Amino acid sequence: MKILLIEYAVGTGDKGIIKEGRAMLKTLAHSFTALGHQVYYPAKEEERIPGIAVRGEFFRTVEKLSERCDAALVIAPERDDILYELTSIIEDGTVNLGSPPNAVKNCSDKLKTTNILLSNGIKAPEMIEKEEWRANEEWKKFVLKPRFGCGSEGVMVVSDPQTKKEGSTQTKKEGSILTRYIEGEEISASLIVGEDEVLPLTVNEQLISIDGGINYLGGIVPYRTERWNEIMSISVETARIMECRGYVGIDIILSDEPYVVDVNPRPTTSIVGIDKAINFELADLILRGKFGGLPPKVEIRGEHKFLLEEFD
Repeated sequence: MKILLIEYAVGTGDKGIIKEGRAMLKTLAHSFTALGHQVYYPAKEEERIPGIAVRGEFFRTVEKLSERCDAALVIAPERDDILYELTSIIEDGTVNLGSPPNAVKNCSDKLKTTNILLSNGIKAPEMIEKEEWRANEEWKKFVLKPRFGCGSEGVMVVSDPQTKKEGSTQTKKEGSILTRYIEGEEISASLIVGEDEVLPLTVNEQLISIDGGINYLGGIVPYRTERWNEIMSISVETARIMECRGYVGIDIILSDEPYVVDVNPRPTTSIVGIDKAINFELADLILRGKFGGLPPKVEIRGEHKFLLEEFD
């Protein structure tokens, strides 16, 4: 098959996120190539990645390539609204190996995602309104984050009294929301979601630094925990509720219960470790997720740590 892989930073030359994007693109390109597929990807500059780099104006190039390829997958954009736009383009031109545009649109809105999850019985950090501060003075930490954003970009941990000062103005803006801060372990769950079947892959430790902002540094695959079944059960249900497909990453704070803090309807950086940890080609599982025939489980081989600062 001719497979189109779309990674925003590589395609546009965005230097701010290009290392992470290149690592994900390289991982998936190697995996599809290992299965004998021909890989295409739009690129702003020459990249040492298996496949055929195609130059040109980014969105127009994606549109043209999607019409020439048998299937396509959007890996990671700079913003989730771009993920929606790119997914819509490939949905019109070829077979989309990821989540449908409507699911992407819902997941990109953190306020909408939280409300959907809470209304379906999934634990998530609740939104905080100004009036609630007075009734909950014991809450000393809050998370201020963009309503529409990607990953941890722009996410801040704030506390009293600064929280009240910032939050009272920021939460009035459509662009920011304020949630209660949950103490716990930063983890994620990765899974492949098909039309009628779901394959849990791994639970991953997220390496995070909190210094005003929340910064993602890398991860460890897998995260070994006795609560694996509990975490995966919540993650599978979350992916189904949000109507995701293909590879899905669920960001979780593991506290007294798992709290879902973000739903990523696309490949996440954890695939760099997952690719080394499982006994299947990741590309094979993504294709099976779309066309059927997912295995009942994967086997985990060893532990794999990756750091963003070490990416080429």
